Amino acid sequence: MISALSWVPKGAAKAMPDRAELPSKEEIEKLKESWKFVGDDKEEEETEDEEENGEVAHAKAVAKEFGKSSKSKNASSSMEVDAVDDGLKELDMDNYDEEDDEIEIFSSGRGDLYYKSNEMDPYLKRNDDHDDDSDDDPTILPTDLVIVCARTDDKDANSLDVYVCEDTSDGSPNMYNHQHIIIPAIPLCTAWLDCPLKGGEKGNFLAVGSAKTPIIEIWDLDVMFEVLPCVQLGGRNEEGKYKEGSHTKSVLGLAWNKEFRNILASASSDKKVKVWDVATGTCKITMDHHTEKVQAVAWNHYAPEVLLSGSFDQTVVMKDGRQPSHSGFKWSVMSDVESLAWDPHSEHSFVVSLEDGTIKGFDVRQATTPASNSNPTFTINGHNEAATSVSYNISAPNLLATGSMDQSVKLWDLSNNEPSCIATHTPNAGGLFSIAFSMDNPFLLAMGGQVISRFKTMITAVSWIPKGNLKAVPDVAEPPSKEELKELIESGAFARSVDDSNDDEEEIEEDGEEISEVDHAKAVAEAFGKSSKSKAASSSMEVDEVAQGLKELDMDNYDEEDDGIELFSSGMGDLYYPSNEMDPYLKDVDDEDDEEDIDDTTVKPTDSVIICARNEDDVSHLEVYVYEESSGSPNMYVHHHIIIPEFPLCTAWIDCPLKGGEKGNFVAIGSKESPTIEIWDLDVRDEVLPCIQLGGTEEMIVSKKKKNKKDKSKKQKIKKPKYKEGSHTDSVLGLAWNKEFRNILASASADKKVKVWDVATGICKITMEHHTKEVQAVAWNHYAPEVLLSGSFDQTVVLKDGRQPSHSGFKWSVMSDVESLAWDPHSEHSFVVSLEDGTVKGFDIRAAQSGSDSDLKPSFTIQAHDQDKGVSSISYNISSPNLLATGSMDKTVKLWDLSNNEPSCIATHKPKAGAVFSISFAVDNPFLLAIGGSKGELHVWDTLLDANVARKYGSNRS
Repeated sequence: MISALSWVPKGAAKAMPDRAELPSKEEIEKLKESWKFVGDDKEEEETEDEEENGEVAHAKAVAKEFGKSSKSKNASSSMEVDAVDDGLKELDMDNYDEEDDEIEIFSSGRGDLYYKSNEMDPYLKRNDDHDDDSDDDPTILPTDLVIVCARTDDKDANSLDVYVCEDTSDGSPNMYNHQHIIIPAIPLCTAWLDCPLKGGEKGNFLAVGSAKTPIIEIWDLDVMFEVLPCVQLGGRNEEGKYKEGSHTKSVLGLAWNKEFRNILASASSDKKVKVWDVATGTCKITMDHHTEKVQAVAWNHYAPEVLLSGSFDQTVVMKDGRQPSHSGFKWSVMSDVESLAWDPHSEHSFVVSLEDGTIKGFDVRQATTPASNSNPTFTINGHNEAATSVSYNISAPNLLATGSMDQSVKLWDLSNNEPSCIATHTPNAGGLFSIAFSMDNPFLLAMGGQVISRFKTMITAVSWIPKGNLKAVPDVAEPPSKEELKELIESGAFARSVDDSNDDEEEIEEDGEEISEVDHAKAVAEAFGKSSKSKAASSSMEVDEVAQGLKELDMDNYDEEDDGIELFSSGMGDLYYPSNEMDPYLKDVDDEDDEEDIDDTTVKPTDSVIICARNEDDVSHLEVYVYEESSGSPNMYVHHHIIIPEFPLCTAWIDCPLKGGEKGNFVAIGSKESPTIEIWDLDVRDEVLPCIQLGGTEEMIVSKKKKNKKDKSKKQKIKKPKYKEGSHTDSVLGLAWNKEFRNILASASADKKVKVWDVATGICKITMEHHTKEVQAVAWNHYAPEVLLSGSFDQTVVLKDGRQPSHSGFKWSVMSDVESLAWDPHSEHSFVVSLEDGTVKGFDIRAAQSGSDSDLKPSFTIQAHDQDKGVSSISYNISSPNLLATGSMDKTVKLWDLSNNEPSCIATHKPKAGAVFSISFAVDNPFLLAIGGSKGELHVWDTLLDANVARKYGSNRS
């Protein structure tokens, strides 16, 4: 997520930033001491493990920035100064630019990272002179716009990203990441400063306020690969006491004074507002006029001594820094303050955005008394969720931008205090945390937020099973043996997967791992009908403990009758009775009702079956739905479900007879946190283990939970996993089963590879590396089953023949990230691809005859859904030619008639499924469309109920 951003005025940044010097041992000691006592307040307390992991992660991230990873295998979690110093010493930055006397022995002379001269580098040897012009790319020109983003990614790495936005020769802007600085804590707010802290007439610095620390850090943006901030405001001393004037909790808001350039105001969770002299690093003023956390501060543009502050106590207070003891003026705003801003075109006006989604404007001239609760000059009910950020346009009076957690940005005309919304934008940035108009190009608005990649409950994939393939009454799974459990644990199924981006050892976040494993064990136990009773299960999930936990389920004796009701049983409401006659809830039920119950749970040959991959409250499972139409009105219910250990991303149904016979009923699953493809038997209820695993790790060392936090010697580490031969090495994003060669499965992965598997033997037969970014989707041709399509985030679709995998194939450029693709079941030559920009494109492969890089125009292009919402899934109707369904993150599903390559939308449906992730027409009842999305509820749309569809395609109903 991007928690805060700031524009840097043109010309303020150095054209070529300096390279940072390595910190001395004394500086590291000082830095470590300043962070040693972070987070010990009750409100924001961190566990010891979290602090240690954060330190390790930060040190590794810093090391990675220098171009080499830390190689210390014995670095303790306490991050002793010597260990950090040694780790940085390994980077050998002092000799970074010195040339070796000769190329290292055993060097191939090709592909090495370092050559004594450009003439010896084969990759530069044949470059033309004009290519040298590209060296100018990293130079910041005086005309370039610069934006600084405070970012936290999904691996809990924190950084400041410096982006350059430049105008190109064709007039279209180009934005790239010029440099980034690793910072040690989650950033919450930023403020750009041009105070000349290092001499000269100006500076280029950024102040950062962070979570779980009272320290304000000031970083020099003109130095690349900086490790230490140049100034720290507040924090703790070596004795663990707060420095004089320091905040005592998280810093939530910052404001630089443009007139008095050494002055910075800060707002904190400790309910205080402080004013700092950044040149001396001292706190000059502390104000305690709020009773709850202070979220925002802002200096007046015309009276630079006047400071506004807004708080969770639902007030805004105005104070004069020259008279800090004066009570100031207060406005009650009736909701928690999120952000505030002075009008740059009026010295009297300001706006405040609130947690209830409203924006209020005030005129300070109406504040006649210090405790004046004057009415606002206007109130806007602007958003459905918290209005987190506001920004005035400095060029156009009365133009205000507001950003919200409802994922939208709006522009308002505030003329005459009668606000009107003139534009709404949904930037696909998730809930918005920070927006800001540019100072130099006032109509450019930067936005940062949190892209929601994981919902509390969501359906990630749906698949139809052909009628008659699901057993009428599924078998009941046998509990796994102790040997199977051991194999399962050693394979890493109960452990968190390792981030493969680091080449060296990594530590597991033990608390999170334990929760994940215990949740999974409980979910499995609950699927058997009883909850796990082990309260002391360790995060290592030892074989004996898991076996004992499953032993409690006593599945071997599940069907055996007891001699009598338990001694202290009430006789009413018990879960188990030796016979139905003793169960008071069944005593009066007729035999006819028993037959009806059995009939209700039996899958009939006429029933339609759908597989849903679902994640709910961090528990993942497969749900097998039955859709029946026997009584005229449809009825849908969950027949059974299977707990799975990883977050599912994609599925593919398979009828390969893996257990003998003529056919099978299996589903393959690709997961987010694992390179393993699991194949589950859908004809077995309460299954615990997949019947086949494709790829994965051969061995993994699982850390044990420390019994004593002070005894750090017991903390183990986890090595980089050793992958099975042919395995993917990152998340599996797409799967496709070959219906002609029924043992063949294709997979697409975030490791940029496409693989072809023989599921009967569990062996990877073909690996293809023709993409340069994550591969999102694969699809086999219906008429030429050896031909495979793949689509990638490198914005290409590639066609390859599995009989000639070394051939370069044919490539189409699609100008946006690929989300999904499908072959036309009615034409061997045609396919469609859906893209992240909301478009759907159709292609005819017969046009791709010359060369492998055919940038051919599509047969058609549809702007099918909102431009900033990806078309996540597409599905052809197998009975009606030219009928295509599209599902999108804009929460809609549409049907298209593609006749004559002139697409027309014939129906739009909003299924209340949230953002749509997966859609699929039924195989046996082709006008039923299954829909799954972020709300976690399966929807089935009978498309023939739409009048347009019925009129055009009703005659095709089978």
